[in-house]
Amino acid sequence: MPFFKLLKKTDHFTWTPEAQEAFEDFKKYLTSPPVLDSPSPNEPLLLYVSATEQVVSTVLVVEREENGHAQLVQRSVYFVSEVLGESKLKYPQVQKLLYGVLITGDRAGVVLISPNDEKFKYVLYIHFPASHNVAEYEALLHGLRLAISLGIRQLLVRGDSQLVVNQVMNEWTCADENMQAYRQEVRKLEYKFEGLELVHILRHKNEAADELANLGSKWLQVPTDIFVKHLTKPTVEKKDKPKPTPSEAGDAGDNGQPPNSDDRTVAVITDDWRTPFINFLTEEVLPTDKAEAKRVSRRSYCYIVSDGELLRRSASGILMRCVLPDEGKRILQSVHSGLCGNHASAKMIVGKAYRQGFFWPTVVTDVQELVRKCERCQFFARQTHVPAQELQTIPISWPFAVWGLDIVGRFKRAPGGFTHLFVAIDKFTKWIEAKPVATIDSAHAKDFIQNIIYHFGIPNRIITDNGRQFISGVFHDFCEERGIKICYTSVAHPKSNGQVKRANGMILQGIKTRVFDRLHPYAGRWVQMLPLALWALHTSVSRSTGTIALLPCVRSRGSPAHRNRPRIISHTELQRVHGRHG
Repeated sequence: MPFFKLLKKTDHFTWTPEAQEAFEDFKKYLTSPPVLDSPSPNEPLLLYVSATEQVVSTVLVVEREENGHAQLVQRSVYFVSEVLGESKLKYPQVQKLLYGVLITGDRAGVVLISPNDEKFKYVLYIHFPASHNVAEYEALLHGLRLAISLGIRQLLVRGDSQLVVNQVMNEWTCADENMQAYRQEVRKLEYKFEGLELVHILRHKNEAADELANLGSKWLQVPTDIFVKHLTKPTVEKKDKPKPTPSEAGDAGDNGQPPNSDDRTVAVITDDWRTPFINFLTEEVLPTDKAEAKRVSRRSYCYIVSDGELLRRSASGILMRCVLPDEGKRILQSVHSGLCGNHASAKMIVGKAYRQGFFWPTVVTDVQELVRKCERCQFFARQTHVPAQELQTIPISWPFAVWGLDIVGRFKRAPGGFTHLFVAIDKFTKWIEAKPVATIDSAHAKDFIQNIIYHFGIPNRIITDNGRQFISGVFHDFCEERGIKICYTSVAHPKSNGQVKRANGMILQGIKTRVFDRLHPYAGRWVQMLPLALWALHTSVSRSTGTIALLPCVRSRGSPAHRNRPRIISHTELQRVHGRHG
């Protein structure tokens, strides 16, 4: 603990002999770190718990017979340590030991929600050493099996583990064999659903499942409406490495030593993707895995077998010879950078390989990886100038349908505490609305849009930036309830909301010129000058439309709600109005 004491803020730093001793022990520990072993199925585990005044540590070990040792040797398989916080420092010694036992286990939570918002809660206790990703996969598998047992045919899975979701949806590759085994197990359950989709959500939006997981981690009493299951071993067993064949064992020398490095070869055994199709087309034998059998049966119509060799019929009717991926990669390398290669794009290389009469399933991913790793192609590649996201057109087909929204400030504090302005401009008529506020939160933004709705009706869409008050749930729900679409401008392209930026500048120009006074400077008068600046803008002819958006005060009979309503008026009509009221 001397190192943790040194981390605290202090005015006097003192290197004590105790700290020096701890530093030497720390260096010794780093030079010989312990190595964790993998436990075998049904192998007994021993738990050691150590609790000091400030730290709780636990380790799981196995006892095994080893050569050169008369007694059983203990090997660590799992270790966890936690520095206690201020509240846990007050625990009695026995309670600290119990807490060490609790933090050794793992847990997961599953929540099934029906279209009627009926919730089925499920807590899974994991009683074996498991990583976070393994726990996420276990929760996914048990949730799928639970849905199948309930007769659910269409399921949308929302999880906060980006790795698990992207691996299952084939957006990320599985480098770890254990993760590949779990993904394959999910694939086996996939065919039992008519529709299955996985979506990644942020952790704070997955509160229901997280509450169940935290409930399991703290080993609290589970409510009666929550189902509990204890898992003592992994659902998917780890794949064992293949043992060497007698022929491979015979490659060793007569004395049992490996041959010289010059004569040593490495044999890589891979599954032949052609075998299931050949077996089905010649002997009508399908794989034992139902999902794989369904895939082979569905795709076999494109293949034929001639003289024991698998051929694929292309869209134009030409037969292509099916090859292994390793041979295909050599073909791509020859087409890409061989004697007649021109370092073409991935699409062109695939087309050449097909025209030469070769096919294998991973040709697209193989050629993309080849081009991406080619240093010459990357060095002389063309610069991409395409926008990061698809550009959105602004449909301004009628007045007050599309509004640009922004914030101006910070101003000098005015009477009433006003410091900022909400500014909106109609994309069609160039009509400007502004409202002073004291705080720029989502509630004031909602009220500002509500006032616009009262005066001009519900707009079709609102264009704004990514300010926190515009991306909050309150503002988003308010617009969604009224059918208003929110379009957010890109951070790299703020000019897509340039009209409201122009309106901001015109309002500022009108306010600053009215507030300026050398004899009586008072910057807080900007709130009083805001209506005057807006009136000047409303009665000015727009350079883009050639009209103004406000008819001067012409009173007419009718309800008060229809009096003095703003509408588009041309400059000629304005002159006629002035002539009548001369």
